[in-house]
Amino acid sequence: MTALNSRRSGSRFTTASLEQLFGSSRNSLGFLRTLFACLVVVDHAFPIGGYNGNLDPMWSWTNGQEDIGGLAVAGFFVISGFLVTMSFERTRNVVQYFWNRFLRIFPGFWVCLAVTVVVFAPIAYLHQYGTLNHYLTTSGGPVSYFWDNMFLVINQWNIDNLLQHVPYRHTGYPPAFDGSLWTLIYEFKCYIGIGLIGALGILRRRKVVVVGIAMVWWVAQLEDTLNPHRLQGIPLLGDISMARLAFFFSLGALMYLYRDRILISDTLAIIAAVVYLVGMRTALYEGIGQVAFAYLCMWLAIRLPLKGFDRAGDFSYGIYIYAFPIEQLCAVYGAQRWGLAAYVLISLAGTALFAVPSWFLVERRCLRLKRVQLLRFRTRPLARDTIGHEDTGVQLTEHPSRTR
Repeated sequence: MTALNSRRSGSRFTTASLEQLFGSSRNSLGFLRTLFACLVVVDHAFPIGGYNGNLDPMWSWTNGQEDIGGLAVAGFFVISGFLVTMSFERTRNVVQYFWNRFLRIFPGFWVCLAVTVVVFAPIAYLHQYGTLNHYLTTSGGPVSYFWDNMFLVINQWNIDNLLQHVPYRHTGYPPAFDGSLWTLIYEFKCYIGIGLIGALGILRRRKVVVVGIAMVWWVAQLEDTLNPHRLQGIPLLGDISMARLAFFFSLGALMYLYRDRILISDTLAIIAAVVYLVGMRTALYEGIGQVAFAYLCMWLAIRLPLKGFDRAGDFSYGIYIYAFPIEQLCAVYGAQRWGLAAYVLISLAGTALFAVPSWFLVERRCLRLKRVQLLRFRTRPLARDTIGHEDTGVQLTEHPSRTR
């Protein structure tokens, strides 16, 4: 059964392979990215706004295995693994691939750091001290915030000892202006991994090696659960956040590499949903439940009738990088007293004021630079590249306090 016949079957979808059904204009990944971005905003509202003991309800429901933000992050890494692996196959050469990856992450990130220094932090500083005197001259100030964080590793979370009088201080973690930025370095490490194994020809000729890599990440997660800190000190594997996020990324990559063998079936989706929910309530989430969730992400991307959701623009990255500081400023001015729903809506509205310009003025313009050929020769056939559909899967993350 072809993808065309499947689409003509109306509301009754026909089982077919992921390769047959997936296309840049026939998927709802744009909607899923935006949904995951908004879920992170909801998740962060609990610790930043001080609701429900700083924990979203999903954390207790899953017996401390996952929360709403972690669910969203997992979805983003699955999607990213799928799209970035596809991007590598469509890129002229490895150098061009890394150039594309750089353009997707760094320009928007650097502008966000600058906006935090120039806009968000001065507002909080003026509110806390009643003046902007000494804003630029104190230790741990805006200049060091930008320079110390500019290579994705977040070395300075706060600016000028601000955010001391907001609910987030009760989480036990130091105040953070943008606690969502911490997983960007993990995302970029995954990009590097795909680039390296792709350059070695593994993605094209030894796909089974990627299965082995995914198993290594899974074992690292399991080992940390059974014997905490035993892997501590081992590069990459000793970092449980790296192991967890890289496993989800690997699942997405495998979904792409074996897309001709993976069936998109409503029956399989129901089974996956049951496995996922059971895993959430038991000790089966790591590995089994995670694989089921990865399948559900791609099933939703095909089945949801929201194709071309991001045709006007992919605002998911902007929502991710700007929501946390907006939520912090809302808390500085006491918006949390109006209740969770109002707080989330106000935060989303404020975030949109920065996320939309981020796409049109920064991200989209920088992505056009992918057309610049850094090297003239090609190492593989070049497929048509479409801005906004080819590789926009980062990005949504959460603060270390949300990873347990």
